[in-house]
Amino acid sequence: MKNSLTPSVELAPDYYLTNFNFLVDWVMQQHQDVLNNDEKSFIARFQKLNRQSQCLFVRLSSRKGPLFRADKLQYSEIDSIAVAADELIAVGLLHGDTLLPVRELAILLTKVELIDLFSSELKGRKTERKEFLVELLEKIILNQSCGWTGRKGNSAKYIGWIASTSSIPYY
Repeated sequence: MKNSLTPSVELAPDYYLTNFNFLVDWVMQQHQDVLNNDEKSFIARFQKLNRQSQCLFVRLSSRKGPLFRADKLQYSEIDSIAVAADELIAVGLLHGDTLLPVRELAILLTKVELIDLFSSELKGRKTERKEFLVELLEKIILNQSCGWTGRKGNSAKYIGWIASTSSIPYY
């Protein structure tokens, strides 16, 4: 039940970036002497980004990750996820075209998408459980000595790019 005595507050679409920048600025002003070189480098790179790339970085940092599907990202305050991601990749704050084991790729896909993506390897297996299909693909791909980056073949239909923030410090 809404309390009529409490006025509703509408937050700006990028309120989280304002909060993040406030925190970073405060840390730099109050505790810069205890930051190591990697932390200072991160802050410097982050502060040089355009606003939309900063928004995307903070948004991704607050999501369950470290892998994300571009087609599942949509934020009203970011005009182009791809452009913002490209800038993050260029400065090393995001990784694109990450080589993925099948099991990690499968986490990002539904069973139907997995079967469609690996249609020749999984032909006639539509009734199998997803876990079984993943195990089967792991054996097939291991035997073929190949990996998966998310930009090969028809994967762009589902993935576009896969971003990993696994080696990026979170503050």
